[in-house]
Amino acid sequence: MDGRLVFALLSVCFATFLYRWRRTSCRWPRPPGPPGLPLIGNILPKQYPWEAIRRWGHTYGPLIRMSVLGTPALVVNSYEAAAELFEKRSSIYSQRHPMEMILLCGMDGGVLFETNPVKLRQARRLVATGVSSRELDIYRPQLRTHIAKMLEKFLHTPDKFLDHIQHLPGEIMLDIAYGYTSTGFNDPFIKEAETWIRNFAIAGSVTEYLVNWLPILSYVPQWLPGGAFKRTAALWNKQAVDFGESAFQFVVKAMTDGVSRPSVVSKAINSQDPYDRHVIVKSATQMVTGGADTSVSVIETFMLAMLLNPEVQRRAQDEIDRVVGADRLPTYSDRESLPFVEAVMREVMRWRPPVPMVPRHPTQDDVYNGYFIPKDTIVYINFWAMLHDEEKFPDHDKFDPDRWIGGGVTKDIDPFGIVFGFGRRECPGKLLAVELVFTTLANILAVFDITKARSTDGQLMTPAVAYSSGGISAPLPFKCNIKPRTERALKLLQETLACES
Repeated sequence: MDGRLVFALLSVCFATFLYRWRRTSCRWPRPPGPPGLPLIGNILPKQYPWEAIRRWGHTYGPLIRMSVLGTPALVVNSYEAAAELFEKRSSIYSQRHPMEMILLCGMDGGVLFETNPVKLRQARRLVATGVSSRELDIYRPQLRTHIAKMLEKFLHTPDKFLDHIQHLPGEIMLDIAYGYTSTGFNDPFIKEAETWIRNFAIAGSVTEYLVNWLPILSYVPQWLPGGAFKRTAALWNKQAVDFGESAFQFVVKAMTDGVSRPSVVSKAINSQDPYDRHVIVKSATQMVTGGADTSVSVIETFMLAMLLNPEVQRRAQDEIDRVVGADRLPTYSDRESLPFVEAVMREVMRWRPPVPMVPRHPTQDDVYNGYFIPKDTIVYINFWAMLHDEEKFPDHDKFDPDRWIGGGVTKDIDPFGIVFGFGRRECPGKLLAVELVFTTLANILAVFDITKARSTDGQLMTPAVAYSSGGISAPLPFKCNIKPRTERALKLLQETLACES
């Protein structure tokens, strides 16, 4: 990078640091945190920064102060602090400003990042027309059909199981959001949605782009040394905008031609209470991308966990055989009767939460436990730290569904009450996500055995527990062996596909 640009950036960092320091030094004390380097501040590890911050909590407590390039931030590591700030004080902490790279990529606004309270209410109401409990009753048959088709893909091309999992939530959300039916493996909408998801996960990383910590870098011209991220952002912005607009126009054309299917977008267009067009386009896009990426991560983690814990897989299958029987596949209505399968799902979400951290921005100055929290400070909720709290989960890195059997599941340890967020920013698609994941996991267990794959020399391969470190964390590609459990299981799948077709 050019020396003059480096000097300018360091000057900006120093000026920002002085401003922040003067603003907070004469008030309440700041929360404790690890010391940083002059001007630069704290250096987060690029891999699994949320785990490093969890360990900082051993020394500095549940509310940790840090600074990156002069930009201050706080991290909330405990459920108790999160419940106090983001639920009891949700009017202060409900804002979720997009990271600068997200903004540059045109992925802002909508139900995920809208800051205007009127438009945010519109966005949440719009999403509810597709994922509320009443609407799920309508879409449940489509859900079962999509899952059965994914199982069929497992049967024919098991080596591409990760691709099949990645397609499943996207296909379901395209159906619900746009009334769009996927045309198969190379469906262009599915591919564009997956590109959006991949770009979003990288753009939202806390360690990938300096501009997320030093927004003034957004003014760096593309042609200057160090401006490559601007060129990337321009490409990703075009892709995000084109995908949202083309999907919206698909619904408009189908409605004009009289062939549209019920969808969130068609309901919004026909609504007597008009929606802002920007809200429709952005929120519908985020339903597909936001709902798909997290569910994909959870299902892929389940596959990895079953591969590494065959005794757990066997117990869950035995429970399904005993409760559901051999005449049908499990449905969501079986959930209460399958406590061990439920425990497996809960442990999957605890063991490797798909979104380890999310940011919030207080809309006014606040004080918590005697510590001053300035307005507009980036406040990260560290879901990972809460679900790997060594006091609540002494063997926190072990995959153990038994921790959810027998005793009561209190709010402070329940993954369902943590991974979907707090207060006004709780994920509006929570009900759909839980139903999709439970039904998918139960059906995979009912039909298939998941075992270790063999190398070319015949040796069993044990995959590493390795994950991506973006805004959404998912298992890195791994191999496994997927085969029908029995001839009866295979026949049952074929019968189900015949009924769904």
